[in-house]
Amino acid sequence: MTPEQMKAFETVSSNLAPYVIREYSKRLDLENPISQAYLHNRDQDGTLKGARYASIKYASALFSEHVNSIQSKGGVFADDDEEGLQLGIYAEYPEIESFLNRSDRRKSHDTNSHPARALKITTEAEGFQLAIFTDSTEPVTLRDRRVEQVADALSRVIKAGFSIPSPLEFYLPKYSRGIHFPSFKVDAPWNSFAEFYAPNKIMLSPQLVSASPPMDAPDSVALKLGNPSAVIIHEIGHFLHFAHSPESFVDLFYTKFSPRYQQVANDISGYAARNPHEFTAEFFTAATFGCTIRPEHGDLYRALGGPFPAHSVHQGVAGRAFLAELNKSQLNNQRTLAAIAAIQPTAERSRNVTLLASSRWTGQTPAAGRINSRKLH
Repeated sequence: MTPEQMKAFETVSSNLAPYVIREYSKRLDLENPISQAYLHNRDQDGTLKGARYASIKYASALFSEHVNSIQSKGGVFADDDEEGLQLGIYAEYPEIESFLNRSDRRKSHDTNSHPARALKITTEAEGFQLAIFTDSTEPVTLRDRRVEQVADALSRVIKAGFSIPSPLEFYLPKYSRGIHFPSFKVDAPWNSFAEFYAPNKIMLSPQLVSASPPMDAPDSVALKLGNPSAVIIHEIGHFLHFAHSPESFVDLFYTKFSPRYQQVANDISGYAARNPHEFTAEFFTAATFGCTIRPEHGDLYRALGGPFPAHSVHQGVAGRAFLAELNKSQLNNQRTLAAIAAIQPTAERSRNVTLLASSRWTGQTPAAGRINSRKLH
């Protein structure tokens, strides 16, 4: 790389320059569409040319890569018979429920169904179009819990006053890792709890329905609050960040905070301090849950292009009409229909919740509100 190219790579737009730094590293993949965008000329206002296209091109390839990896390596594989394998004992492995309910009990393994067989749940309500793709062979009880988590997360975001662009898609693979028993060796071909792919895809691991956070969950707002719905809200934060300010979103790849703002980000969470993208999503999550936030946090969030509520917070129960119009032709199970129809939040937004202490990651939301994550994106 020439000195001129190196300088171009390290340049960020003038509105971001006071807050972030990007440094060239020989380990970077310069064939990445986003890296290539940094080498091209910028517009007169300093924004990247073709930023949105570069991000979508990169995310599309990454999404396909992760789907293929999960498809080839995800599942539960038995080296012995399944005697003694019971639900409740292995709370860290919610995928066991899918394995024990596999259609062909003669097989000592169970994997994801082909994507072409996905059960697609669609609706248009609250001003946006939503699609949820689930595995048609996943146990209904587990599918219900996962759809309920998506419903709860979206309802909280809507109730906080944010508008959601259309369309938004959620992908819920039955298996996002390979589990081998009785050794319980785990292969992690995806290695995420949840991930956003520009412009509008969010993939969620079944691990989000675990009764407690995994050992490798990061220090995030979600972990502090103890509510797994917050992991999903974190990814919705990335989605809205990209939709609200795609130029800033793309210009923040490979950056870190300048020393002055590193501690500001760390005040939100350790995960927020990793990079500006994660700070923005972590701030969004904290704001959605009504946590206490200082002015300097909001100033940094705004400078990075974070989305703000488009209207005032709903005073009544949010999301009454949400998911009212379902594609019922593809849903025959009444329990699943009921779970989706019950999209309205189960509790009011918490007020002035500090991000100090946490206990368990459960499927219930105590009065203060709660959350989780491992590798959020």
